[in-house]
Amino acid sequence: MSIQLVENIILDAFKNEPFHTLHFINEDSPKVKLKGGSCSDKVLSVKKQLESQGYIVILHSSYINGQDCHRLLKIIINDDEYFADVGNGWPSIKLFPTFENTMYESYGIKFESRICSDHIKLFQTRNSVTRLSQIIPFVSKCEEEILKDIGCRFEQTYPFTGKLRFAQIVGEKFLFLRDTDLEIYSESGVEVKKVKLINKGKNILSEEFNFDLSSLSWPSKWN
Repeated sequence: MSIQLVENIILDAFKNEPFHTLHFINEDSPKVKLKGGSCSDKVLSVKKQLESQGYIVILHSSYINGQDCHRLLKIIINDDEYFADVGNGWPSIKLFPTFENTMYESYGIKFESRICSDHIKLFQTRNSVTRLSQIIPFVSKCEEEILKDIGCRFEQTYPFTGKLRFAQIVGEKFLFLRDTDLEIYSESGVEVKKVKLINKGKNILSEEFNFDLSSLSWPSKWN
């Protein structure tokens, strides 16, 4: 079992399966099949890929702002446990072991894990500001409960509810569209572009991310 292979699959997912809230912004959106999605869509996709390679992969749940709402994967490699935050909107491309603290940079964004008695704290530093991004308990709800939560996720309220979010690794950069701000991250720093959604609709995603939205109805407030 190879850590490098797992991290290669995670990296490919961040390149090819964007994090986005498009399934939440229209009533008919959940019925439309689009690449990527929220953390739930992304973890299920990567879980399937890893299991096809023979890895033991378990759905796990973590806390953001005190709310048990985030999905990630626990992977067992050579009897050691790791967390893969493949559903993150930010480029969390490496594994977090349960037995040691870690730190790495990805597209100019620093990720750090700190192990506590019964959980791991994940921190993220961007634009010189460090934030506690989530808390991962070593013991979470079971897979059956998580799958039940995933099944009714469109009935729940999340930090991104009612907001447009679209994030993906594109070439040598990481792009994050937050409503009308397009943040472009790279090793050299961050650039923020103001984009107009009014009268452009979904064209901005086609232009910047090369993402096909032909099958999705676009919210009238952004037309």
